[in-house]
Amino acid sequence: MPIYARHSVHHVWLIDPVIKTLEVFGLESGHWLLLGAHAENETVRVVPFREIEISLGCLWLE
Repeated sequence: MPIYARHSVHHVWLIDPVIKTLEVFGLESGHWLLLGAHAENETVRVVPFREIEISLGCLWLE
């Protein structure tokens, strides 16, 4: 994530398919802030794509 910050990437999603989570971070004044944590089969709208609804259940292999 420090490399992303150096290159002005403003949002990072960390997806863990093993524990079925999505963590969303935003870059604020050079520091990463956790903007949201989602899990399992939630349906979410997260930055920077709030217009798109994402069903997390579609990401996980059964």
